[in-house]
Amino acid sequence: MQKMRLFILFSFSCLLLWACGISEKDAVIHNKIDPDKTEQWSLIKKVKIEEGKIDFYLHDSDRRGRLAVLMHDEKRQRKAVLFDKDLNRITSFSVPDGKGPGELGPWIPGMGMDEEKIYFIDSQKNSIEFFEHDGSFDDSVLIQDGTYRLSFGNCVVTHFEDNYYLGMTYPGSVVKTDSRFNAIGRATRESVFEIEKIFENLVRYTVDEKGAVFMVMLGLKGKYEIRKYNREMALIRTALNDDGLNNMLTLEICRFPDGSFEANGGVAAISLCVKDGLLYVLRGVAGINEVKWEKGEKKYYGLPIPGLEHGFVDIFDAETLKHIKRVEADFLKPHQDYRLYPLKDRFVFVAVYEVDKETGKGKETGNYIYTAGLEDSY
Repeated sequence: MQKMRLFILFSFSCLLLWACGISEKDAVIHNKIDPDKTEQWSLIKKVKIEEGKIDFYLHDSDRRGRLAVLMHDEKRQRKAVLFDKDLNRITSFSVPDGKGPGELGPWIPGMGMDEEKIYFIDSQKNSIEFFEHDGSFDDSVLIQDGTYRLSFGNCVVTHFEDNYYLGMTYPGSVVKTDSRFNAIGRATRESVFEIEKIFENLVRYTVDEKGAVFMVMLGLKGKYEIRKYNREMALIRTALNDDGLNNMLTLEICRFPDGSFEANGGVAAISLCVKDGLLYVLRGVAGINEVKWEKGEKKYYGLPIPGLEHGFVDIFDAETLKHIKRVEADFLKPHQDYRLYPLKDRFVFVAVYEVDKETGKGKETGNYIYTAGLEDSY
């Protein structure tokens, strides 16, 4: 009997070790991507926006049939414009300036959208402002939690069940909160203000229908790395991708005599989303950022990405992070900044308004919205 118990214990231990080994092996996947093997997006519709300038990162979709885009006119008056999936204008509403509930300060770090609400981050009050889709003010929630800061642009508010996700934040990269925006989980654990640590944890993120969080790391030099976290914000899988562009599409800290710093180089990815079990990552756009110190001040230059004619989307299995295919589009220009959003039966690419850093004029490729699909997707 004693031998039998020892045998069972030994067998169980071996099984446990085998399972842990499989889990550890599967936790990191290496994707070698052939940059010459691509498919093409099918363009559905292209719309030039004339009623205002599309803000840099202030737009989102409800993942079903609506897109919200924040625009401003020559007087910097802001309004949110809603479109349906066919890019027909549904409605618009002014986004009021001020310090009270339902009002926002001059800088909006980010926003979000679901099927019921639109969320704006107000840096002035350190709050999240809730609006209905018709522009009616709904609520203002002051963020009382001092363990994280909404100090970055490109911050996305994602509502999932009774919780919210916010990112980029510091510290934490992406923070999971309760309904009053108190942190209950975070992707990274740093607690001191270090520029190198902030830079290392720069990310873009998205959340799937199960609450899993996907992050593309932007501050890891020479890497095209994707991380997947479960709904408890525990890291469960990492994809290390190599398409031959890793050393070109990478950022590096550049420090200047005035004590400031900038991120020089190209970004690993600019936007991502999850739809029907697949992860879509927009790469090869937004150009090469080069900041130089000239005559006592910083000068900004936007350079093309050498060797690229079009941007593209890499598609991964959302469960395993295995790379499936790469899809190019003629309308994705490497020097232009875009954001990618999912709708029920298609995708939206927002080409933001940008000023050419050398000419001082708006880029001809900016201020457009495109819808596109893959084969059998619409």
